[in-house]
Amino acid sequence: QAVRRRGVGSVSQAPPLSPLPALSRLARHRTMSGGETEVSKNFKRNPLSAEPLAPGMVPGVGAATVRKLEAARVLTPQQLMGYFLLLNRSEDMFRAFLEKHDIQTKYAGIILEAMQAKSLEYCTDDEHDLKSPVKPGADTTKVAHLFSMLPLSSHKIVAGQIPGLGEKSLPRVERKIKTQMGEDAKPPKETPSAVQLMGLYLAIGREREWMLRWLKDDCGCQERHASATVDALETKACKICDEPTDPVFASPPPKEQRPRLPPTREESEKGIMQGTEEEKAEALQRMQDQSSALQKLLFFILGGGLIAIIVLHLTIGFV
Repeated sequence: QAVRRRGVGSVSQAPPLSPLPALSRLARHRTMSGGETEVSKNFKRNPLSAEPLAPGMVPGVGAATVRKLEAARVLTPQQLMGYFLLLNRSEDMFRAFLEKHDIQTKYAGIILEAMQAKSLEYCTDDEHDLKSPVKPGADTTKVAHLFSMLPLSSHKIVAGQIPGLGEKSLPRVERKIKTQMGEDAKPPKETPSAVQLMGLYLAIGREREWMLRWLKDDCGCQERHASATVDALETKACKICDEPTDPVFASPPPKEQRPRLPPTREESEKGIMQGTEEEKAEALQRMQDQSSALQKLLFFILGGGLIAIIVLHLTIGFV
């Protein structure tokens, strides 16, 4: 825990990300790994760790890379993912960030590929159209539920998408997000996005108090709204970082299952008519067998009753 907090202080400190080179000066090449290694499989399968970075935890990160990332104040796999998300999952900008800190192009490509694949489990480039946006503070529970269930979008946040963030606070959050990224950072999509906000939270090591102060002091959010936002981010971060992935987002809970009653004769006949010829024949045979069994049972009951009556009659006559 102490390691995760190192380098994080007051809001007035330098932003987590150093200024990045402009996109026009970035290399456009792509470096892809030749095959999936055991490290890659484990990284995809396991939760994002908050433990100090070590060789073998993230694909492409060896001892030398660990030291270089520590110098850039990236201390854990969670924070490394946070920097990638803060750049709105921009491949060019993240590669430039890594190379800016002297990470070789080959390993920068492997790390980028790992971050991209991992983030696909809980991020999307599709724009979420909230049909009924809820104003922050009006129904925080509903907004929080939607934010928890939906993937993080790389498109601009709209009011009612994240608890505590409304039309008044979003422009200030946008300006401060850009400050955190650096003046030269120009992400290809609109900002701020839910992906970026989560990235900032992970990049600072999921420091609740730091995030609260940032929202209140730097962005001018009211305390209750800032608290609702941080609560939602932490709940989402638990899904992303603390739970086994593949997939991270579970489907909405199924509706309550009621006991299923046996089908009526009409329903059975309707089901038979909709099946194949073989299914129809089997169903008809089952119905005939059931009917035959009922007839035998009825015959047995009636026969037993008749015998009982005869025996009783003879007994009374004998007496």
